[in-house]
Amino acid sequence: MKYNIFHIVNKIKDAASKPSFCHSDWYLKYHLEIVLSLAQEFSIYENVKFTYIIELLVWMHDFGKIFNCNKEYDKYLFFLIENDVDIKIANQIVNWITEIDAKCNLNKSAIEVQIVSSADAVSHLISPFYMFYWKENAHICTENILKENRRKLEIDWQKKITLNSVKEIYFPFYESLKYQFNIGNKHNV
Repeated sequence: MKYNIFHIVNKIKDAASKPSFCHSDWYLKYHLEIVLSLAQEFSIYENVKFTYIIELLVWMHDFGKIFNCNKEYDKYLFFLIENDVDIKIANQIVNWITEIDAKCNLNKSAIEVQIVSSADAVSHLISPFYMFYWKENAHICTENILKENRRKLEIDWQKKITLNSVKEIYFPFYESLKYQFNIGNKHNV
């Protein structure tokens, strides 16, 4: 069964672009669209057909941030059902989002989850994500920003990127950021 998710995608795009959303000036172009492109690419690497379910998972994975209801999964489910997604598929999407959010044993999750989780994490490696974080948190001292960036980088690399082919391809990006954030630098020990 194929669903037309165009109206769902448009609602998410609209919400991500509203000035009331704290990341509205960059989130759509420099995060969600990159995650979508990477998920399409990673589906090819994994020999998995890129379906509307993977696309829906991409657009929904940060629903809580965009709609200010982080981890209120009943609201995610309501949104999907309200927008004509079959209840079984809606439940599956929400269950997968909870797995991604938990960041625990994602390497044992469904391939769709691994594709989107890996795409989300890689988007942080290849986009201006860390620059935006710094800009939005300019009131925080540099050392604390770097410490938080190190924490986020390691979670992405160790827990969220589960696809071996992706780790191999994007290892230089990880190493570069690791160096920039001084992880493993003898002067930072």
